[in-house]
Amino acid sequence: IAWTDLFKELLISGTRITLPLSPWIDYTFRVIATGKNGDSEPSEPSELYETPPAPPGRIPEEITVTGLSPTAFSVSWKPLPLVDHNGPDLCYRVSWRRQNETCWSASLWKTS
Repeated sequence: IAWTDLFKELLISGTRITLPLSPWIDYTFRVIATGKNGDSEPSEPSELYETPPAPPGRIPEEITVTGLSPTAFSVSWKPLPLVDHNGPDLCYRVSWRRQNETCWSASLWKTS
């Protein structure tokens, strides 16, 4: 298991800190006492904590539209990395409309 040392990244007050965690990730925690003479051994790892899901963390990139015929087109994009899904069952909604129209059409694409 790789542990991340947050001591240098956070201001700690008393015995409680607030951590900037990512959504839909499992975490365990441990605490090390530290002083001018060195560090203690780490505590036992905490119970597993799962952060709740959230909307995707980024927007799709590298969007390409290719005309296939006078009445059809293809849209492709670079899929989001798993870490940016931020929850289960990621889908992509592809929307389109004719120029000067206000109504959008859409299709939903589920990832595998």
